[in-house]
Amino acid sequence: MLREALVEQGWDVGSSASQIVPIVVGDAGRTLRLAAALRAQGFLVPPIRPPSVPDGASRLRLSLNYGHTSTMIDELLAALKKLRKT
Repeated sequence: MLREALVEQGWDVGSSASQIVPIVVGDAGRTLRLAAALRAQGFLVPPIRPPSVPDGASRLRLSLNYGHTSTMIDELLAALKKLRKT
């Protein structure tokens, strides 16, 4: 559900099939800004950037677990949808 919603919003989620959902942003600076904006809204979404990934492959790392409710996921999707426009 999360992956499908992110793709519908226009995010690149790569090909991962685990509970870890990457949002490939590309630019390290934008990745850091997005992570900071999400953090300000109460979401801990770590930015992954070089040297952990190649230049141009920076990403946000979403990790789901059994404690995340549908409401929490919906709130995250709403926040990401707003940030997608920035």
